[in-house]
Amino acid sequence: MAGSLRKTTIGTFVAGLTAFVMNLGMGIITARVLGPNDRGIFTLIVVLPHTVVTFVKLGLAQASIYSIKRERVKPALVATHVLLIAAASSVVGVGAMYCFKFQAIRVLLKGAPFLYFAFSMFLLPFLMIESDFFGLLQGIGHFEIFNRRRLLGSAL
Repeated sequence: MAGSLRKTTIGTFVAGLTAFVMNLGMGIITARVLGPNDRGIFTLIVVLPHTVVTFVKLGLAQASIYSIKRERVKPALVATHVLLIAAASSVVGVGAMYCFKFQAIRVLLKGAPFLYFAFSMFLLPFLMIESDFFGLLQGIGHFEIFNRRRLLGSAL
């Protein structure tokens, strides 16, 4: 048990550190290539769906871990519910983003084309599902997949 915990802890730490270094490198590259103004717009386009996900995910990832570990609910049942709730939450999040599209483009994106904002809206469902299934992976103890996915996300 202690060896497994140590391996999982070290693996998660190394994956987080590696993701940090890759994100730092990507930040430097995009700053050099895009320049300050376009880099700011790029960052807002990427951060906007993550911000919306924070508001609409409703603690589902943590609830998944709790349900699997404490309540002993079958992971398949939790995964089904997570997928359905993530899909419904995504619809709500995309709808909210769409309702405030003109304000967001004018205030946040400083008049950037609607296509950029549409890309942010397109990312939202994928980020919702990813966020919620990260909790599911933690609940069933598949930290290797969890860490690989974090690294893959940073690399992409």
